[in-house]
Order: sequence, then C-alpha cells, then structure tokens
Amino acid sequence: MSESFPLPTKPEDMVAALVERFNSGKVDELLPLYEPEVTLVKPDGRPVTGLAEMAADLEFLVGFGLPLKANTRHV
Repeated sequence: MSESFPLPTKPEDMVAALVERFNSGKVDELLPLYEPEVTLVKPDGRPVTGLAEMAADLEFLVGFGLPLKANTRHV
C-alpha cells in the first residue's frame, strides 16, 4: 500500500480515491484499487483481464494529461 495514497476504508471514499490517484499520473498508485482478476470490457466488447493489461489501459488514459472529475451519486 502506498503511504501517500492510503486505501479507502469506506465505499463512499472510493470515487475520491480513484480521482486523486488518477490525477497524480501514477498508474502504479491506481492498481491497488482493483482486484488482481479485474476485467474491463472495452467499447468494442473485448475484455481486458488482469492487472497487467489494466495497467496498460490506465497508462493510455493517464497519458492524455487531463484531470478526471467524478461525483459520487449513490453508494
């Protein structure tokens, strides 16, 4: 676990943790928020499975250099 980004302890803190880590630009700080068997379904329907593949997608997204903004609506 990162000392600069502690893991959230309550479900309602997940969105803020994701935004903070994403906006840091450090993909390795995002990965602890995901299960090792994570599956992401791409827009074309292709599944991406596992942290290594997820890290590659996150690198791509973080690489745009744009801040992520999100609001928690329901927990």
